[in-house]
Amino acid sequence: MKFHFFLLILCTFLYIGMSLTDWNRFVGMKGEEVKNEILRENPDLNVVILSDKSPVTRDLRMDRVRIFINDDGIVLITPRLG
Repeated sequence: MKFHFFLLILCTFLYIGMSLTDWNRFVGMKGEEVKNEILRENPDLNVVILSDKSPVTRDLRMDRVRIFINDDGIVLITPRLG
């Protein structure tokens, strides 16, 4: 039980830490450009572009980045791991 609690805390800190990347610079850019840049920085990530109206699962995956765009293809919020 203690191990699961420790793992949960560790994942939470990693999630928060990874979310604080300098990816906020991508807000306002085209989604495809952002995807290409993130993949250039880390080709092992699974980068997904989604409409801001898309439903998403709430599971936490540290190898996934979601990029939310509007109808014009512009990134609306900072992409982050999870």
